[in-house]
Amino acid sequence: MAEFISRKSLPAPTRGRGSSSDPSLSISEMGGVRVNKMVLDKCKDALGLHLAWDKETRKVTFTAVNLLPKGVSQEDLFEINSASKNSQGAIGGMAGFLRMQAYDFKTSGNQNFPLTVAEVNAGYQFSFILPSGALTPKPKAPRAPRAPKAAKANGAPAAIANVEQSVADLV
Repeated sequence: MAEFISRKSLPAPTRGRGSSSDPSLSISEMGGVRVNKMVLDKCKDALGLHLAWDKETRKVTFTAVNLLPKGVSQEDLFEINSASKNSQGAIGGMAGFLRMQAYDFKTSGNQNFPLTVAEVNAGYQFSFILPSGALTPKPKAPRAPRAPKAAKANGAPAAIANVEQSVADLV
C-alpha cells in the first residue's frame, strides 16, 4: 500500500533560479532592507508597513496595513517599493532603525533572515529576530578586474579608427 505524503512535509518549492519561495528578508552591508517576491505578493494591496519592535526578544514585526489604524497617518508607515527588473522589494528608511537597535550592518555584510508569516485582520504580519552587534560576514567571491576599454581615435569608436587606419595604409 502506498504511503500518503503531505505537501507540508516536503521542502519549500523554488522560484526562478533556485531561490526559495519562503518569505525572507535581507539586510545589505549598506543598511538596505529587501524582501522577496513572496512578501511582495502578500503586500500588493497594502498602504504601507507598520513596524513594531520588542526590545526584550529583539523581534521586529512588520504588519501590512490595508486601512490606517486610528492615530496613524500615511507618513508613519514604511513604504515597500517593488523593482521591475527582479522580483524583490525594498523597505525604505530602515538603516536608521537598525543603527538605533545596535545592529552593525556594515561589519555583518549582506545577511538573509527567514520571516515568520501570520494572518491578522485581513492582512499579513511578518516577523524576524534581529541579532545584536555584528554577524560573521559571508565570504565574497573576488571579482576579476575589468578589461581595459579600447582607445578611441578622433572621437570614433576603436573599430572604426582601425578601419580608417588600414584604408590610409593602402593608399
